[in-house]
Amino acid sequence: MKPDYEKRRENLWRRVCTEGLDSFLITDVTNVTYLTGFTGDSTCLYIDRDRQMLISDTRYSTQIQEEAADLQ
Repeated sequence: MKPDYEKRRENLWRRVCTEGLDSFLITDVTNVTYLTGFTGDSTCLYIDRDRQMLISDTRYSTQIQEEAADLQ
């Protein structure tokens, strides 16, 4: 069974909200992979009320499309 990355991010967002935060930046590559399925490095995950996005450089454009298309 494939991990439900979207559910993991939803759970994190609920926790972020209970802490009174407006947004959250995940920089640890292990946590980014756990929350998105993206296996590249040098990438961050930004989450706020309106969006969730991977922040990376162009080296990973194709890989992001393949592994985390919902976060483009």
